[in-house]
Amino acid sequence: MFRQYAIPRLRDVLFLAVFIAAVLLGPRMMSLDSDLGRHLALGGYILDRHTIPTRDIFSHTLSGEPRPAYEWLSQIGFALAYRVLGLDGTILLCALILGVAFSLTHADAEKRSGTPLLTLLIMILAMAASSLHWLPRPHLFTFLFLALWIERLERARRGEAIPLWHHSQVKHINNLSRWHFRAIRVHFAT
Repeated sequence: MFRQYAIPRLRDVLFLAVFIAAVLLGPRMMSLDSDLGRHLALGGYILDRHTIPTRDIFSHTLSGEPRPAYEWLSQIGFALAYRVLGLDGTILLCALILGVAFSLTHADAEKRSGTPLLTLLIMILAMAASSLHWLPRPHLFTFLFLALWIERLERARRGEAIPLWHHSQVKHINNLSRWHFRAIRVHFAT
């Protein structure tokens, strides 16, 4: 029984490899993208005021103009990590997101293919190819949610369980069309 837990699974090794790689690439991640400051400022603004700004409050040229708040949840996550551990917290959050996303993708691919080493090799290639995009930006959450979505979609295809969010896309499309209508109305009103 103990022996079973003493030997790490490939998924665990992959998680640690991605996590350590992302932590080691942390300074590079911070210096390649200047948007992190805006994300941290907006996340802090939302946490302090308990409101999501719908107007641009930090821009010099577009101050007060309508601004869609589509990254607010990830900005809160980055701001919380920053408040707890500073910029190191932001790097650790990014590393955690990437590690979980790649280990979930590996576990799902390994289960479907039945070839653990080939799956690991493909995951390593995917990590290398995507490392260019390992920046502290809201799109990192897409890595995680895509991995979760693919796994849930495969389970639904096999008829195992219907995910709780099965029909949420209808509501999302409806809200998106409302947002477009408002944006067009605001554009022509000014």
